Amino acid sequence: MSILNTLSDIVLAAFEKSGRRKALAELNTMSDRTLEDLGISRALLSQGIQSWPWKSNMELNNSPKQSKSSEIRAAIKELQSYNDRDLADLGISRGEIEDVVRNGRAA
Repeated sequence: MSILNTLSDIVLAAFEKSGRRKALAELNTMSDRTLEDLGISRALLSQGIQSWPWKSNMELNNSPKQSKSSEIRAAIKELQSYNDRDLADLGISRGEIEDVVRNGRAA
């Protein structure tokens, strides 16, 4: 039974490595802005699959709570700039904007 377990581990590792190679190839085609939005470091990508998960340390200056709070404020501000018709298309009324951003929609 241990031979089957070992073989299973080898196959699983090969699939995982293959998946990482495919992800690396796809991420390398993306712009620096897109990678930044995803929290992926271009420098770590250049080091190959051994640097997986390629996450950049985006919160050096901000604590996660501060970062999340600023993202919430930015989302509220953006939605408030939409006209009533655009908000209706999103299924949001103007009075619900803050609640929807902070807690999500019911549907």
